Order: sequence, then C-alpha cells, then structure tokens
Amino acid sequence: MKRLLYWAKDYVHMARHGLAMYFYSKPPQQYMDYVVAGKCPIIILPGILSRWAFMKPLADMLSHEGHSVYVVPALGNNLLHIEESARIVRALINEHDIRGAVIVAHSKGGLIGKQYMEFYNEDERVVGMVSLATPYTGSAMARIVPHKAFTELDPKSKAVAQLRSHTKANGRIISLIPEFDNHVWAEKGSWLEGAFDNIVLPVQGHHAIVFSRYAEAVVRQSIDRLSSAI
Repeated sequence: MKRLLYWAKDYVHMARHGLAMYFYSKPPQQYMDYVVAGKCPIIILPGILSRWAFMKPLADMLSHEGHSVYVVPALGNNLLHIEESARIVRALINEHDIRGAVIVAHSKGGLIGKQYMEFYNEDERVVGMVSLATPYTGSAMARIVPHKAFTELDPKSKAVAQLRSHTKANGRIISLIPEFDNHVWAEKGSWLEGAFDNIVLPVQGHHAIVFSRYAEAVVRQSIDRLSSAI
C-alpha cells in the first residue's frame, strides 16, 4: 500500500513539473549573469521525455549559489540516442568554451553525461557529474514502451552494455539514489560501481528526488566535492 502511495505522489511531481517545463523555452538570464568567483559551471541534463526546465528548481538553486548554469535546448524532449545526445553536449561545450564544469543530471541524463565523459572528454572540460536516479545498469521498465528511446535503456541494450564496460569516468561521478525508485527496475538500481560516491537519500520516487530538499542539499555538497577534487 505504501508503494502505491509513493507511485501516486511521484506521478504528481512528474505531471506538475512536466507541464510547467513547457512554460520555459529559454533559461533565465541570471543563469549567465550571476556568477560567483570560484563556482564551477553547471550543465543540466534532464531525463527521458523531459526538457531542461523539468529541472528548473535545481537549476535555479545552483544559479542563486553563483554557478553559471547551462542548459541544452537541442536535446528537446530527450528522445534522441544517448550517443547523439552526448555529441550535442560536446557541441554546447565547444560553443560556449565551457571549462571545469560539473554535470547535474536526472535519469537518462546521467547516461548521456557518462557517455560524454567516457568518449568526448579528452580535454577534461567536465570534471565530474552528480546524477539523480540514473539507471546505470538499465531498467526492465524500458521494455514496456516499444520506442527506441526507451528500449535503449533496457539492461540488455548495446548502449547500456557499452556504458557498463567503460568505467574510467566512474570515479568522477556521484550517484544519488532514492530509497524507492518506481522507474529504475534493476537489481542495483542507480548504484554505480567504482563511483566517487553512491548516496542513498530518504526520498521515495524516481521524479520526486529532483524536487527533494534532501537532494538539493546533497547536490550542492557533491558539486563542491567533485570540483575540489580536481
């Protein structure tokens, strides 16, 4: 019964913020204008079916902390292949000459971030990633939806297998894991072997973690840990 309640509450978050994200086509100018010395740039990568503004509450918080915050409008609703999406992230980094950045990602966004860090980060423009509820070993739930963007998240997909076999970036990733994840159906959930850290948060729900005060505080701390470990 509790889990049904967690599902329901999580889908309230998904619906409310999923609708709200369509009201923000462009990021606030503050994301670029308010920058505090010593604060690393942030790149926001949302999950599948989500635009950057799904993560706007987190992005706003990080901007208020003094980080320059970059979003990737070219990802659209995040239905592109992980590989193609990683190339788009690289193009954004080149366009804005971003250096010393930390990626903050939700769900599939974390797989895109890891793909970028494994294959497109030779010059180390990105120093680390904080991921929330990312299915590093895939999710059996992906088999339910017969669309290539979802089947790519299947534990047996080539994309997931490739990311599992490449591990050099793992030591620069902090994976934040909800106690209960209704979308990541995998034995180890969002646990990443060899990660800088895996942190289980007292949060129930795959989407709820993005809007959790616990997560907000740990994201801030994790960014500082990664950027100071350079």
